[in-house]
Amino acid sequence: MIDLMEHILKSAEAYAAFMNAAMEAFSAGGEGADETLKDLYHHMTRRYLSFYEKSVGRILKMPQLGISRESMQQVMAATDACNRFVASMGDFLMKFNVPLKDSFPELMTIIQEREAAGDGFKSAHEIYDAAVRLLDEKYDAHIKSPEGVQMVVDVVEKYLDYKKKADVVNDIFLRSLSIPTSGEMEDVYRGIYELKRKTRQQATVIRHHESMIETLNQKLEALEARLSGVHK
Repeated sequence: MIDLMEHILKSAEAYAAFMNAAMEAFSAGGEGADETLKDLYHHMTRRYLSFYEKSVGRILKMPQLGISRESMQQVMAATDACNRFVASMGDFLMKFNVPLKDSFPELMTIIQEREAAGDGFKSAHEIYDAAVRLLDEKYDAHIKSPEGVQMVVDVVEKYLDYKKKADVVNDIFLRSLSIPTSGEMEDVYRGIYELKRKTRQQATVIRHHESMIETLNQKLEALEARLSGVHK
């Protein structure tokens, strides 16, 4: 009886340690550095294995079910990389709209100054041309600026890091399918579903961004064509 109580207490302590490690890792989220997150993942999986060995594994004398420690760490790393990429893409799209927002007050100032000087715009078409020239100047400066270049580089780096870690997870899952158990299959499908779902979401965001850029390019090309006709 005493041995059983000691065993239960040890299992409870191991479970509490595992849950504390899990909460620590999840609360860190995408805020910590890569090395810090890696240490947290190792710490959490060690606690999980300790809990398993002191409870279910000792009672049933059977190996650990589900994905391995290494696989669990890779899945969490891929999820973290995906979160970093999502945050980077959101920041990129938000900053990409800044030149458009800043151009409206300047356009109003230009209109007012020309009207005050007695040289106001004769038509809405002239105002549109002035707006396009202003946007062209703003976006050209924005994209070519150090901040703009770094912003694009950051998005690409985050995406490549996510894809690299997601590919590793997919390889691990495929290798684990040789002799799958029901628990392993459930973990595999859940992990693949989440990764594919987030990949589809990011593909939609990227397509929307490409559409915005294509629309802007078409406007610039139309403006250049009209300006060429005026000069002739």
